[in-house]
Parts: sequence; C-alpha cells; structure tokens
Amino acid sequence: MRLVHAHFPINVIIPKDGKSLEVKNFLGGKQLKKIEMLPGTVCKMNPDLKDEIIFEGIDVQNLSLSCAQVSQVCKIGDKDNRKFLDGIYVQTREIIQ
Repeated sequence: MRLVHAHFPINVIIPKDGKSLEVKNFLGGKQLKKIEMLPGTVCKMNPDLKDEIIFEGIDVQNLSLSCAQVSQVCKIGDKDNRKFLDGIYVQTREIIQ
C-alpha cells in the first residue's frame, strides 16, 4: 500500500512486532487512528521506499480485510474526492515467495 499526500505528510508508526498500525497527521488532523491487524497478518514499512507499507500473511481473507481497514480509516468525508486525493491506497497485489 502507498501513502499518498498532496499537502500534509501522512505519518505511519508501526511497532516492532507489526501487529498494529497508527496513522497520524492525516489531512493535518490531530487525532491518532490505530488499526489492529487481524490474526496471521503482519505489516512493515518498505526499507527502500519510505511511503510504502507491506502486508504479509498466510490467510488471504485476513490480509485483505486488514488492508481494507487501513484504507477505510483514511476516507475523506465531506470534501470533493476529485480534489482531495490524500489517503492510503493499494498499489500492487502479489505473492512473494
């Protein structure tokens, strides 16, 4: 998943175990949004790209539900979706062996 921002940078904090994810400064907001990963799912930041999150797991259903929870936390309510494109979006879906 990629972090996309136009004006305010989105900060993501992932603990060492990768069992949760915290989103800060989304659209300049002060609230902290915490997402707990479902069982069997681990997330980590990509060491090569600073704005990319990698989700790993065996259960495809729990993995996709965790990605959906992260993207739904960053929904923009009353603003025009064509102008405000900030958020966390799925970039690629692939099997890493």
